[in-house]
Amino acid sequence: MSETLRSPQKIQTHEQSEKYFSFQIKGWTNFAPMDKTLAKITEGIEQGGGFLSLMEVLKVEDDLASIGDEEVRDALRTYLLPRGS
Repeated sequence: MSETLRSPQKIQTHEQSEKYFSFQIKGWTNFAPMDKTLAKITEGIEQGGGFLSLMEVLKVEDDLASIGDEEVRDALRTYLLPRGS
């Protein structure tokens, strides 16, 4: 009887398996976006009130610990990672 050897599966947490992207979006609208949420700005653009002229990825990090801004790391841990990670 032959036996297949398998390498042990590496358990990855959500944080280990994701990439993190810093990006910038530029656009034009025919309404003042300053006091609006991103959702309202998006809705206005989708309804013909503007367009995006550029989306640029500024930086990509392979893990959360590589993000240099502590406030951003904490926010990502709080809002994006599953509870208990």
